Amino acid sequence: MSRARRMGWWIAVPVGIALGLLLAMALDRAAAPAAAAGGEGYAFTVSQLKTNQRIAQQGIRRANRANARLDALGAPAAGGGAGGAAGPPGPAGPAGPGAVRISYSAAAGTPAQTALAVDGLTIRTACTVGAAGETQLEITGELTAPATFVGTASIDGGTDPANPASQSAGNFQNALPAGTSPLGTVPAADGTYLRIVANALVALPTRTISVQVAEVADGTADRCSFTGVAVAAG
Repeated sequence: MSRARRMGWWIAVPVGIALGLLLAMALDRAAAPAAAAGGEGYAFTVSQLKTNQRIAQQGIRRANRANARLDALGAPAAGGGAGGAAGPPGPAGPAGPGAVRISYSAAAGTPAQTALAVDGLTIRTACTVGAAGETQLEITGELTAPATFVGTASIDGGTDPANPASQSAGNFQNALPAGTSPLGTVPAADGTYLRIVANALVALPTRTISVQVAEVADGTADRCSFTGVAVAAG
């Protein structure tokens, strides 16, 4: 569009000037006597030059009016034609992965509770009292299909959770069948604690569940906790 406007301006001005010069030359030829032998000469008066100027200005004004009409038409849509109206919205896509909160805290001797329930996996926890009086967190998983349970864990324990007496870390991998399977027990003797922080993946045939959790058995307060977050994708 901007190129069309520039072309209109450059065409109008030379045409206007040329018309003015031709008109002036014709008027001068008719009014002035022939020049001396050897050729003809043309002399332009101030009035004729002003006439040329008015003609050129009129050409510019016409080009500007043409540009204004082109601008009013608007630029064509991509691909050459005007764009059509927007169609109706399409159906919503499948929901993306979402985080699920894991929150369990109970005193020793409390019945088992569901700590996590997502499609394909349910984790149940219980805080029990062992044979030697220790406080222990028992963790059980329920799977709708066979899965691989793989991850990494750090373990520490002692009498003060802020200053662990022992620390270790390692990886794990287990093949779990469909149905109910024990996922582990965290025991703490009286006056001590045991803490496990784990990042695990539960790989089912049609989806993968990421679990980040902190497991604590507190033999001083006789309590257990199992807290974290899970994200299922599939």
